[in-house]
Amino acid sequence: MKSITVFSCLIAMALCLVNLTQGELFHVNDVTVETKTNNFRCDRIICPPHTHRCVVTKKTKSKDLTKVSRKNVCLSAKNAVLQKSKTEETVNDGKQLYFHLDIEHSGKVHAMTSTKPSVFQKLKKTVVDKVQAVKNKF
Repeated sequence: MKSITVFSCLIAMALCLVNLTQGELFHVNDVTVETKTNNFRCDRIICPPHTHRCVVTKKTKSKDLTKVSRKNVCLSAKNAVLQKSKTEETVNDGKQLYFHLDIEHSGKVHAMTSTKPSVFQKLKKTVVDKVQAVKNKF
């Protein structure tokens, strides 16, 4: 069952990648980033004009696995914080969580990690392969 879930997640992420390379929405679980538009959406916030990157981080508290800290940060090209948001959420599964997504307004993904790095390393390879395939078409 676990392998089916991981496989389904990889397929869904690969499909989202295709949307990302064509331009616009990137979804991973409940995180959504919208790129290549005037309104650069960094998950729960809309970044101001001239935002270069969006960083989304979700992680569980070390002592209470039912609490998840969620941060959204809009950064300039010189890494100045333009806007940020921090919220706490309650989850029922009580599992360790670490999620980090760093993506440019252009759609270029710099980092994506989770508690299962091997899954995301495979996804990163898929992302790189798909982007290369799109570039090769032009």
